[in-house]
Amino acid sequence: MAREKVRVARALGELPRIDAAFGRGELSYSKVRAVTRVATRETEQAILHQARIATAAQLEKICRGVRRVQRQRERKGKSREGDRWVLWRETDDGMVVVKAKMEPDDAAALVKAIETAQRRAFDRERAEAREQAEAARGVSAATPAGNSGSCAGDVSAATPAGRPRWPGRVDALLEIAEAYVASDAPPACRTAAERRQIVIALTPSALIDEAHQVTLDDGTRVSAEAFRRLACDAGLVPAVVNANGRPLDVGRKTRSIPTPIMRALILRDGGSCQFPGCLNKLCLEGHHRESWLDGGETKLDNLLLLCRFHHGLVHEGGFSVDVADDGTFVFRDRRGQILERSPRPSPLPPDAPERLMQSHVDAGLAIDDQTGLCRWDGTRPDYSYCIEVITSRDPTGRKTPPSEAA
Repeated sequence: MAREKVRVARALGELPRIDAAFGRGELSYSKVRAVTRVATRETEQAILHQARIATAAQLEKICRGVRRVQRQRERKGKSREGDRWVLWRETDDGMVVVKAKMEPDDAAALVKAIETAQRRAFDRERAEAREQAEAARGVSAATPAGNSGSCAGDVSAATPAGRPRWPGRVDALLEIAEAYVASDAPPACRTAAERRQIVIALTPSALIDEAHQVTLDDGTRVSAEAFRRLACDAGLVPAVVNANGRPLDVGRKTRSIPTPIMRALILRDGGSCQFPGCLNKLCLEGHHRESWLDGGETKLDNLLLLCRFHHGLVHEGGFSVDVADDGTFVFRDRRGQILERSPRPSPLPPDAPERLMQSHVDAGLAIDDQTGLCRWDGTRPDYSYCIEVITSRDPTGRKTPPSEAA
């Protein structure tokens, strides 16, 4: 990503030895990306030595260990709230891997919930098996001894094949999730239309005001564009009032995106923000391409998903969105220029490789197929020792005993 490359470039400005080795082709970008996450002026030489010897994969593991030690030192006496996370990703076989990091007590609560769900599911299956067995015995007792008709076949079908199995952890976790979704979700997990309800006080003369000057029910005045953004995916309750502010009529909720349309919108847009270059899948809001206040309909053709940040840009930042002939969305910036979804790479001249090699010669660089090879001889790395060597210097550069650096 471009952000990561900018981070590496800035870090190299503080690490002259690693920068020089990278410029000579001795280190690959993968290695430089790893070491710039943890290297300092004091540890630069030790990390550079490890980078020349280790492979990129080995160096990643070493740097992760160094970063772990650094974080343990930084966290002494501080809150670890920012270290918690939940991630999920799709694997090549179509499955999904879910990973989480949390405090031990939070993890204990989650494990307890999973174990409780397992036990309840097992008790439920055991009760069902017991009921089936009792029903089977009742049918068997009611069947005449000489009758071997269809009732005997029913008894065989009703008899459980064996003892109920102990539910797996995945099944238990899914049961917890399904029970939560089926219950009343807290406000933080509701859609934008459920979280927001805008009450607008309108005098009879304001009903035909094309400027859409808005005063919210708490007296706050907002710009027309800010109101349009809020009204894209919120429940609107128009309240007609007289000159004294007394309500004359309160209409039903209008214009908020119905759940079926929102589901179709999420399916069509892939559940992510449609702004060029944005991959955000959180805090998404439905945007009316033609404002509802200007007569735009709440239908799929007039809607698209935008994250909260880009929704604000479209309404209040001067950006706009149109629909092309092929049905795709076209975004324009404040100057009216089209934003490309994938910038086209600049074409390379035919003699680009020769120019690159000549620039190396002019700079005095002797780069060949052996320059970037690591010096690893195939022996198993001692990662603990490598990490200890790098972290055995404190921020002042003073050598510290290995026991303090561990």
